[in-house]
Amino acid sequence: GHVPSRVVSVAGRPVRTPSALLRHSVGIVPLPTRRTGKACGSLGLRTARVLKTADTRRSGCPRRAVVTACWSLEVSLATSVFVAATVTALMLRGDARARGHAIFLGVFGSMQLIDALLWYDATLGPMESCDMLNRVITRLGICIICCEPLAALWGAYRISGRKHPPNALIALYVSVFLLTPLAGASVLALGDETIEGACQSPLVAPEERVLPCDGRSTCRALFDVSTPVVCSTITPQHHIQYGGLDVVYHRLLTPMDRTDICRLQSETGTNIVFRGSREIPILLRLTYLAGMAVPYALLVKPASNGLAHAGILTTTWLVGLASDGHASVWCLANVAQGILMLTETRLWPNLLKEDQQRYRELKLDSGAVIDGLLNLDDAHIRTIGPHDEIVDVTTEDKLQETSRSGSQSNGGHRVMAMDVTEEPQASSEGRAAPTGAKALKKKEKKRPYRSSDVPQDLDAIVIGSGIGGLTTAALLSKAGKRVLVLEAHYRPGGCTHAFYEVGDNVFDSGIHYVGGAEGPMRFLLSHVCSKPLQLAFMGSPDDGYTYDTFDLGGGVPGYPLRRDRLAESLIEHFPHEAEGIKLYLDQTDLPNYLMYAKFIPDTFPFAKAIRGWLWDRVRDTRPEITAEEQVAKFVKDPALRALLSGGQIIDWNLAPNRVSHLVAEGMMAYYRAGGLYPAGSSNTIADSIIPIIEEAGGKVLCGAPVASILTESTGPDDTGGPSLRAVGVRLAKSGDTIRAPIVVSGIGYYNTFHRLLSNEQRLAAGIDTSMVDAKLGNSHSHICAYISLDGPPEAFDLKPWNIHSMPDLPKYDYNISAMQEDFYRDPFSQKECLMTLTCPSAKDKFYAKDLPGRSNVLLLIEGMPEWFRDFDETQHGRRTDDYKQLKESFKPLFLERLYKYYPKTEGHITHIEISTPLSAEHFINSPEGASYGLEWTPEHFERELHEEFFNPTVQKVGSMYMTGEAVAYGGFYGALATGYATASHILGLPQLLFLLARNRGVDPELLE
Repeated sequence: GHVPSRVVSVAGRPVRTPSALLRHSVGIVPLPTRRTGKACGSLGLRTARVLKTADTRRSGCPRRAVVTACWSLEVSLATSVFVAATVTALMLRGDARARGHAIFLGVFGSMQLIDALLWYDATLGPMESCDMLNRVITRLGICIICCEPLAALWGAYRISGRKHPPNALIALYVSVFLLTPLAGASVLALGDETIEGACQSPLVAPEERVLPCDGRSTCRALFDVSTPVVCSTITPQHHIQYGGLDVVYHRLLTPMDRTDICRLQSETGTNIVFRGSREIPILLRLTYLAGMAVPYALLVKPASNGLAHAGILTTTWLVGLASDGHASVWCLANVAQGILMLTETRLWPNLLKEDQQRYRELKLDSGAVIDGLLNLDDAHIRTIGPHDEIVDVTTEDKLQETSRSGSQSNGGHRVMAMDVTEEPQASSEGRAAPTGAKALKKKEKKRPYRSSDVPQDLDAIVIGSGIGGLTTAALLSKAGKRVLVLEAHYRPGGCTHAFYEVGDNVFDSGIHYVGGAEGPMRFLLSHVCSKPLQLAFMGSPDDGYTYDTFDLGGGVPGYPLRRDRLAESLIEHFPHEAEGIKLYLDQTDLPNYLMYAKFIPDTFPFAKAIRGWLWDRVRDTRPEITAEEQVAKFVKDPALRALLSGGQIIDWNLAPNRVSHLVAEGMMAYYRAGGLYPAGSSNTIADSIIPIIEEAGGKVLCGAPVASILTESTGPDDTGGPSLRAVGVRLAKSGDTIRAPIVVSGIGYYNTFHRLLSNEQRLAAGIDTSMVDAKLGNSHSHICAYISLDGPPEAFDLKPWNIHSMPDLPKYDYNISAMQEDFYRDPFSQKECLMTLTCPSAKDKFYAKDLPGRSNVLLLIEGMPEWFRDFDETQHGRRTDDYKQLKESFKPLFLERLYKYYPKTEGHITHIEISTPLSAEHFINSPEGASYGLEWTPEHFERELHEEFFNPTVQKVGSMYMTGEAVAYGGFYGALATGYATASHILGLPQLLFLLARNRGVDPELLE
């Protein structure tokens, strides 16, 4: 019979619902609720067979009567945060395996946010009211569920080294999973008032008919949110059931499905009787499981890893099979898979190396696209040659080239389906291409500032074109913003630029080597480069790809650190300290919680709680301990202590008894997978990034120092928000003012707060820098010798690795701190001070093509600004004779060390140039010539300083941000990563992640 009904208002519209009358023939009774004293929920009727658990059936009932596993608002929120953090960590890790996992978990785990929103909706009132939030979130959840198998397939293919699944397989997945809603129908859309009124467990099953999928069924209801249909509910076992309020599935049913007999009245008045289930049919659920688990089991290698992921999915599926809300228990799989994804590189130590080998083999066997190294276009393969030279070859030509298996010549280096070396190309007249530093400078693209070149309707201004500024600008550009980058120097790149003005040679201003070959650095670079950035491994197969050597007083470089063999390299020379070495290196593998905290903007949900948890983890690492103290906990050998705590001191310029152990450990771990050098000089870095900015309508203009940031008052603010906001900049030379709604400073803490903001602006904004200024000074600078030679590197036996030279160390009982303290007082007090030698010409794969018959060496020592204090008021190009004489006094120190390690260079020097802290202050606008921003003492890691001053968002000036080394860490990788963190604060973390997922990056090419 017909259930009497009453009219209630749902989302502002009248909807007929069943009355509280009893249908005694099937034992249905109204369920009490503590909240209203009436029937439990607007539509709260259930059969007698579920009365034992029905008090938790509806959101109007006591929600905490049953709280288990995934089934609460709190757990869904916590799992959502875990999934988001895991996906972020995987994307930052950057390898193909991590990105494949991120694709799957990002889609699969997003259902936890859907659950959280539905649980939240349940706290607002009965879910049976089918309000607008319920309708929208349910439809979104169903769409995500349908996409989960396709995400698993795509992720597994990415992990296996392939670009995407075959089109036929994609079509198959789409046909199976995206058409799932056709198996069900909404009883509300079909005219019945409730699913309870339509479907019961009958005493006698009548004859069944197939329910037609007409225009009022789920087919159309899914796209009509104006009608209160297709909504979720809570099951008796306290699960979320997506669409369970009114959707029944009547196709593809098996005897294993829990079904009811449903009777509906059609528009013609005919009764339609059919069997239906609130759950997706088990056959489809099994197909969903296979669609996710099988690709991981078959494609992901090693097999044990793929089976582990498939096993998690299968186990969770079986757990959910016994529940009345199968899909809602997947949070168990999300957490388990996330943990496995984060820890798999430890569970399978050689995982990433095996991946790389597999990718190389796959590339050779099939010419497949691996990590963006090649772009396939029908019958042509586009390969990137040295110095942006584009070469198009046919597929047949490519096969002939690859068969040569990387033959070598004296020319440049090209990357096709494998590394292939070719002769330098001749000009159209048959003459060799022009060479030499002057020719390189002539080919360089100039970007001088002219007011007419400033784009209209700017979205953002970035001050400084270092790697941090360019990275932020490129990400904003990818997000559709028009960005202007202003650089004070006449060449972009900051400390990543190279110069040609000295000795008819090319020298790098700051990039001597980079690490991160197997970490997230490659991923971060891929999304800000318009073309593959080519990075060459230092060393060779003969020396195990050595990148660092040390002279600890033995007179010759020793203790080589080799790619992927850091522990073995150290144990080889200190076998008695093997256990301590392993323990020390193991504890350097901790996640970079400080950097993770930088990615969480204030606008992100639960931002303070998440950052607080991350900062607790930072405190657990004890940053207040110095490198000297930390190393002493693990090893006793004084020479080994010196090597671990200060062997690479030239990379941070602070004695081991003052630098935080996080810096020394991080640097040692950073190069663990090998040292890399940009092929074609470090100018290729900026050249690879700038086109992305320009393609979006932005500009990078040089010779445009910024005098100040323009601000406006925001008026009285009772909310505690900023009283000032940045609205543009004023240039120093021309006096031009340029306005934009966002201003980003990439020129360091001191320049930002003391030069770009005036005393009046800081006072108006309530910015007090005294705490930072009292605790942290500027880092030490460098004094460098740029030496040009008249022959190729092999003529002088120049090596591609660095030599960290400390011959006087035994005189100080291997105490680097004591040795450097003497040096800081008087640089000429030691016969052989601490010095690093590096040979760009031996590291650069393309140097011989650009500068044939020449070579160069760079030597560095720490430089203290007080040594040159008497010349602070002099100007570059007009320095006094006393200054020039002081510079000359450093030449013997450098030349003696050069001849000691490379004796064949004597008599072949064509030019030597000395730079000082004053040089660095002039060319890169660094206060006191500081090489690494503020000094990296334990105080640098205090949370209060980071939250207020070293924050991507300038806390007390609205629309103003910082990027680069001032935000988290110095050096190339630190500035690159903080460029992303700043973009996260400007765009929002979800938009940044969506941007990275949508745009496949151009991976760097690692050359050997």
